[in-house]
Amino acid sequence: MSVGFIGAGQLAWALAKGFTAAGVLAAHKIMASSPDMDLATVSALRKIGVNLTPHNKETVQHSDVLFLAVKPHIIPFILDEIGADIENRHIVVSCAAGVTINSIEKKLMAFQPTPKVIRCMTNTPVVVREGATVYATGTHAQVEDGRLLEQLMGSVGFCTEVEEDLIDAVTGLSGSGPAYVRTADGWAAAGGGGRTSGHICLSSTLLPAPAALGRASGQPLSGGELAWDSGTFSLQAFTALDALADGGVKMGLPRRLAVRLGAQALLGAAKMLLDSEQHPGQLKDNVCSPGGATIHALHVLESGGFRSLLINAVEASCIRTRGAAVHG
Repeated sequence: MSVGFIGAGQLAWALAKGFTAAGVLAAHKIMASSPDMDLATVSALRKIGVNLTPHNKETVQHSDVLFLAVKPHIIPFILDEIGADIENRHIVVSCAAGVTINSIEKKLMAFQPTPKVIRCMTNTPVVVREGATVYATGTHAQVEDGRLLEQLMGSVGFCTEVEEDLIDAVTGLSGSGPAYVRTADGWAAAGGGGRTSGHICLSSTLLPAPAALGRASGQPLSGGELAWDSGTFSLQAFTALDALADGGVKMGLPRRLAVRLGAQALLGAAKMLLDSEQHPGQLKDNVCSPGGATIHALHVLESGGFRSLLINAVEASCIRTRGAAVHG
C-alpha cells in the first residue's frame, strides 16, 4: 500500500510522521505534492524520507490511498486537476473541513463512475500518535476501504466511524480542540509562571505526576506550586473537558463520543506540548489556517477573556492556599 498527500503542510507532515513512527508505513511508500517546495513542512517531510513533488498528478499516480490535505476552497480545483487520474484502486480521503462527500463524488464522477470517497476529520496530535479521528464513507467506498483507513488512523490515535452529518461538530470539538488547550497553556507566557509550570498544568490530569516532571526538568517544585497544580488544574481540566463535551452534544454528538473526543484532544495537545521544544503559542499558530475554523473559535475564547480567567484562577487558588497555611 502506498499513500499520497495532495498538500504538504502541517497535516500531511503530522500524518506522515505518525504513520512512519507507528511502523504501519515506510517513508518511501509516501508521496506528497506542493507547489511550494520551500515550505518548512516540505523540508521536514524530506528529512524523514518522504517523496516530494510539485505535481499533484504524480502523487495520484504513485498512491493507493490519497489524502486531500488542502484548504477547503482549493478542493474543487484540485479535483478538476486530478480527476482524470483517479482509478478504481484509489481511495480518496478528504480532510477538508466542511467539504461534503457528495460534492467530491459529483466532481469525480465526471471522470470515473464509482469513485471511492471517504471524508475524515483528524487533528495534528497524530504526529505523536495521540490524534482524534472520525470518518464517514461515501456511496461507492466499500467496507474494507473504511477498515483500511481505520487501520491507518488507528495507528496514530483514536479513530471511529460516524455519520457524515456529525463531522462538522467533531471539527469544532477535537479538530480545533488542541489549539484551545495550547491557548490555555499560553497563560504561562502571559504572566502565569515559567515554562515548566505551564507544562505541569496540563500534565497533572493526563500525563506523569507533577513531581516527576519537576525532577526531570531539574526544577524542584514548591508546596504552593503543587497545591494549585494537582488540585486546581485537575478541576479546571475536568471542567474544560465537560464544557467541550457539552459543546459537542449541543451540536449533535452523542455524549459518550463527545467526552471521548474531548479527552483525546486534551491528551494529544498535552503530549505534543511535552514532546516539543516549541512555545505553546507556536504550536497553536501551526494549526490556525488563515480564515479557518480554529482561528474563529480562538477569537471567541479571547473575546471571553479565556487566558485571564485561567491566570486569575491560579492566583486565587495560590492565595487561598497561602492563607490556609497562615491560619492553620
